[in-house]
Amino acid sequence: MTFMISNPQMGIKSYCGVLEFSAEEGVCYIPYWMMNNLCVQEGSEIIIRSMNLQKGNFVVLKPHETKFIDLANPKAILEQELTHYSVLHKGDTINITYGGREYAIDIVSCKPDDQICCVEADIEVEF
Repeated sequence: MTFMISNPQMGIKSYCGVLEFSAEEGVCYIPYWMMNNLCVQEGSEIIIRSMNLQKGNFVVLKPHETKFIDLANPKAILEQELTHYSVLHKGDTINITYGGREYAIDIVSCKPDDQICCVEADIEVEF
């Protein structure tokens, strides 16, 4: 299941999957990196719509720091860490943890669409 999640006050949207349906009715828990992308605070109003997204096959990523590129085999790290994301959306920034450090990574482009489903998808990574 994939969803479009939006901040109606700012007109900003992103896409996500669901980890579990355990929150009270009317409540949605999202990670802080997604809250930052949507410019929302805890308790802010958001709109969620169910979406059918195409499986992705290609993504271009841009780390915020060159230290990430200096890691041993950063492409393999990215490919592994992307398995924790069910959806990627062009323009979003995700966080990847490796070696006890967090790295911010921009989603520069996705194919076949600007928002792609990553579940059981073979995605080529470029950065």
